[in-house]
Amino acid sequence: MAPSPRAQFPSALVLSLGGTIAMAAQGAGHGGVAPRLTAEDLVAAVPELAEEAELGLPGCLKIPGAWLEIDDIAAVVELLNKQAAGTTGFVISQATDTVEEVTYLFDLLYEGAAPVAVTGAMRNAQMASTDGSANLLAAVRTAISPQARDMGVLVALADELHAARGGGESVPAESSA
Repeated sequence: MAPSPRAQFPSALVLSLGGTIAMAAQGAGHGGVAPRLTAEDLVAAVPELAEEAELGLPGCLKIPGAWLEIDDIAAVVELLNKQAAGTTGFVISQATDTVEEVTYLFDLLYEGAAPVAVTGAMRNAQMASTDGSANLLAAVRTAISPQARDMGVLVALADELHAARGGGESVPAESSA
């Protein structure tokens, strides 16, 4: 029996740590938004992802970026290191206010060759023209790209990729996929 076309898709593990990209209305009477969306929710908002990769969506955190602690980051990196051999790449959505510090620490601790693409959003899902879906799509495309292998941790935001280390050089996101 021939393998199904989906069996030939690259695999990416998508983790959500919270932040603006995961913000949604708190409910009637509460006003405002809070980090409530899971990785499943984020992926469901981008139908094109089903055509890009086989996505694993383990549960993770739903907190504001400023609440992330070093132990949280170390636990995520431990998961990445354990899964690196069987995964094409990783996508981590998180808060943009701590993206530089967190991705640098990810890069220092991550031992694998599989790409790690971190993304977030400046506008939550309740706002007009939210950027989270486009950033997530660019991050998945980066994570499954053979050209991104061994590049360390990358940040995918606003159609650009930035290295976590080495001055944060920027390249257009299209060139990575």
